[in-house]
Amino acid sequence: METNGPIHSEDGDVLPITKFRCPIHDVPETVEVIWQNGERMIRYECPVEDCDHDWTVKRLRL
Repeated sequence: METNGPIHSEDGDVLPITKFRCPIHDVPETVEVIWQNGERMIRYECPVEDCDHDWTVKRLRL
């Protein structure tokens, strides 16, 4: 995992600075803030076409 400066979503949210890599293709996953079941979540997804590796976690605020 590599870290850089903060990443901002389109609506101005600060996203996690930890960058996860797809275990299948070893490329950095894309990060997106989404709403799921009325809660703000973070979705990680492999950018490689036809790769179905993705996962969603609850967005925690400190």
